[in-house]
Amino acid sequence: MAVLTLAELVELQRLRAAANKNRSGNIHAYGAYSTAWYKHGGASLCIRIVLLVFATACTGAAQRVVRSAPRSDAAEVGAALLAFLGAFENLEWDTFRASFLDDACVFFPSARTPERFCGKDAVQERFRRVFDEERRGAASGPPYLRLRPEALDIRAIDANAAIVTFHLRNDERVGRRTIVFRKTDGAWRIAHLHASNVPWPDEVR
Repeated sequence: MAVLTLAELVELQRLRAAANKNRSGNIHAYGAYSTAWYKHGGASLCIRIVLLVFATACTGAAQRVVRSAPRSDAAEVGAALLAFLGAFENLEWDTFRASFLDDACVFFPSARTPERFCGKDAVQERFRRVFDEERRGAASGPPYLRLRPEALDIRAIDANAAIVTFHLRNDERVGRRTIVFRKTDGAWRIAHLHASNVPWPDEVR
């Protein structure tokens, strides 16, 4: 198990911010961040690492990042995830839609869309509405959203598939996300996305 030093954490946060500012949408824009992130895993290809990342306000809040996929695969999947989240934050449609396989399925975290959406047309039509709503409601941007994965866990299914889970938090709820990535033609793309939001219990607000 490896724990990052405060200096390394600061550098990772800097690289993440720099990657987010690069609006090219190219997955390689996130390479420096993902490389720095996973290089601390040590020599073992199956090491599980815990990174204690301090909150921006230095409140001492921590997030766990656990990797149980082979190091090279985890780095590639992590880079694909960062490219997807970066495109979502900046509402970069072409890069965002390219993150999905044509036969991908999505469960959206809204009571208005309780059923599964499958296939390129259905998924893109629904996300188009999400993008339009976010743009209309944004006071400024980009970025229009703040998507910071916590408790990130990357697990290999086989050489061409991986499951990624993480949380997205705000003052009102915890967003739970599960993404299945599949590697096709040398690229990791989303085969399935399951999103659900749970309100904070009153006793922990």
